[in-house]
Amino acid sequence: MDQFREDIRYSWRSIRRTSAFTLTAVLMLAVAIGLNVTALSVVDASLFFRPDGVADVERLVRVPNSWMRYDQYLKLSQDLRALPLAAQSGVTPVSIGSGVATELVQARYVTSNYFSLLGVRPALGRVFLPGDDLGAASTVVLGHRFWNRQFGGDPGAVGKAMRVSGEIHTIVGVAPPGFTGVDRQVVDVWLPAAPARHIPGGLWLIGRLGEGVSLRQAQAAVLLRYPPDIPRLGDGSGRPARVLLTPVYEDLATRLLQLNLFVVCVLGASTLLVSIACANLAGLLLNRAFHQRRDLVLRMQLGASRARIIRQLLIEVLLLNTVAALVLLCQIAESAPDSAVI
Repeated sequence: MDQFREDIRYSWRSIRRTSAFTLTAVLMLAVAIGLNVTALSVVDASLFFRPDGVADVERLVRVPNSWMRYDQYLKLSQDLRALPLAAQSGVTPVSIGSGVATELVQARYVTSNYFSLLGVRPALGRVFLPGDDLGAASTVVLGHRFWNRQFGGDPGAVGKAMRVSGEIHTIVGVAPPGFTGVDRQVVDVWLPAAPARHIPGGLWLIGRLGEGVSLRQAQAAVLLRYPPDIPRLGDGSGRPARVLLTPVYEDLATRLLQLNLFVVCVLGASTLLVSIACANLAGLLLNRAFHQRRDLVLRMQLGASRARIIRQLLIEVLLLNTVAALVLLCQIAESAPDSAVI
């Protein structure tokens, strides 16, 4: 321990003596650490999040491999009493407006009980009613951000007509702020999934566990009544295929599938930048070691072992990283109050 403390003191004096090198290395490491932390924060917010505006999210589950037609969902939901079901599609682009005013927005098709199953209350107007998915009257619920952008937050938007994919829909409500469903994907408009409507990719299931119903019990009930013509998951071991129920906030496989390109790009860019910073720092350290070769030779002649010299050099690198992390933390602490005000 005495030698360890001596190595720390020696390394600290050494990096203080070469202030230009220390400043360059610390700034380089601080930028690399900051970029890496930012990238990991973005990935964490995209994959490990709890849906906003959803009631009792711990009891919400979904079947990741449940892509099915509306009639298949309807039959399963009627036969299954142990697990109330709703369904939603993936996010798909649709056009709104007509002529030169046509604009592509992100839409999601959902069953009429989707919002009620999630326990979502609209910010304005109402959500879908049971008759909205029968095709008698075309309705639409706007995302809160889209409502602010398109209508300037005007409450009079409810009741107006909107042309969506060439069809006239009536705006019946506005979703609460921050609500994107059980996924992080931004949704501009919510459309009812009607039996006669073609839904790209089909629907997948969301369920809410009832009081006293375990995940295993609900999974067994779904498996018993699951449509036989829909593919099921298999693990390749020869055992019977199965239907999996996963809590929505733990369904990382589905979120990663939805965001795979985004996640790969963010992590790839972060890894590349950190690698460049590490390569540059390694070059600086080699150059510095070259200029310190006389000092290193003298220490070895005075009895310092090769292992201790290597340890002292590693401690020096560790000190540089620690100083860089402290600089980054100080910067974050100074900017935090401003961010809170904004």
